[in-house]
Amino acid sequence: MLEVSGLHKSFETAGGGVTAVDGVTFSVAAGQAFTLLGPSGCGKTTALRCIAGLERPAAGSVRLDGAALFDADSGIFVPPDRRGIGMVFQSYAIWPHMNVFDNVGFPLRIGRRPRAEIRDRVGWALDMVQLGGFAERDSTQLSGGQQQRLAVARALVQEPRLLLLDEPLSNLDAKLREEMRDELKRLQAALELTMLYVTHDQAEAIVLSDRIAVMSEGRILQEGPPREIYRRPRSPFVAGFVGSSNLMEGVVTESLGEGRFRVETACGPVCATSTAALRRDEGVLVSLRPELIHLTATRPAGDADWTVWEVTVEGSRFLGDSTYYDVTCGGRPLRVRAGPHAGFDPGSRAWAAIAATDCVCVRTGDGEHG
Repeated sequence: MLEVSGLHKSFETAGGGVTAVDGVTFSVAAGQAFTLLGPSGCGKTTALRCIAGLERPAAGSVRLDGAALFDADSGIFVPPDRRGIGMVFQSYAIWPHMNVFDNVGFPLRIGRRPRAEIRDRVGWALDMVQLGGFAERDSTQLSGGQQQRLAVARALVQEPRLLLLDEPLSNLDAKLREEMRDELKRLQAALELTMLYVTHDQAEAIVLSDRIAVMSEGRILQEGPPREIYRRPRSPFVAGFVGSSNLMEGVVTESLGEGRFRVETACGPVCATSTAALRRDEGVLVSLRPELIHLTATRPAGDADWTVWEVTVEGSRFLGDSTYYDVTCGGRPLRVRAGPHAGFDPGSRAWAAIAATDCVCVRTGDGEHG
């Protein structure tokens, strides 16, 4: 439904030009939730604004349902109000002098829709975001979560072909963020919305998305389903940015076939997987997710597809639903996430078991941005 190709956008600064978006290319299928994920300054919001028509790129193209919204080669630039796109801004952009009904209905009034249609459409949009009883309330009397719902209702009321959201949950507290994240997911599924979401929050991206594109320094480093991005990172940056990970330097000592390799690390040899065709004696980074390391008091049997290391417990942090353990292995610190009832005292000896399918190695130079 949405096709973005070769998008390029730079800004002039006192120190010279800064490239914000550098050859970004991706597509979003109809009814899909797609997220641009990356740290501050990676270009994700600029890419979103280019798609909305709020910025004019220097190169590339943007197509929606096959029609060009922007094409640098052909000189096509469709104004934002004619793109059929809804947008929810980080600041919500709620008009304080209007009540809830008028905020939501404003885009329809600008479009000179009949009063009866405005009444029906606003009522539907407010019901969808569970603000049906708030139509006459002043917008300044809404809580942060209610303002966020109001901003979504105003974007939905025009039945946009594409909904863009620019970090809409960043101003909410942690509990409300989680609630609104789930609410957005419910809305997207119920309405079969085509949604392009921008965030730096990995949990938001993983929960909300059908597909994720990880960005750094204006480029997309990896794109795919959330599980693939999390479990199979293809670069050191993606492994370190998406979720928590132990990153260890290693050297490939043997190819075991079917994408499995034996790698020598400071902790000892490990059996790991990789999508790259690694060579013997090649330097790599090994990514171990803390929750995928199994900590036991006795040495497990293990086999060719498992790595078992002896570790020393240095300390722990209880998080309620789990416990983080700081352990050392061969003088190298590791983080391990275990269940809430695991009990290992500081100074005790334990065993860490890692399945080959849960251990990923990447070339040290692959996608090294950020």
